[in-house]
Amino acid sequence: MLVAGCGGGGGTTATANSGIDGLALTGPTCPVENVSSPCPPRPIAAPIEVSLAGGSSGQQIQSDSSGRFSIVLPPGEYTVRPLAITNQAFPAPGPAQTVTVVAGQFVQVTVTYDTGIR
Repeated sequence: MLVAGCGGGGGTTATANSGIDGLALTGPTCPVENVSSPCPPRPIAAPIEVSLAGGSSGQQIQSDSSGRFSIVLPPGEYTVRPLAITNQAFPAPGPAQTVTVVAGQFVQVTVTYDTGIR
């Protein structure tokens, strides 16, 4: 699991007791899904950008092979954006999300990647 810091501005520094814990998943994983043959999303190692909400750029982190990522951040509002995987059209990154980090807590977030399977 990757642990990194990202400057929050305003003179506040990151402490080890707040930030974002995340999971990166890719799906759909098969063309036809039914009750007897479910096709749950799979974890993916992928690049993710975390920036202050409304900020133009942030810090890039990488989820591990189990899809997990973690970043220590001071309290505030952040945008979590899955990024394209180098030289690959698919899986395509899903939408960005805005999350609020509260002092003394790690907010849970799941980012998605679309396999293009239909």
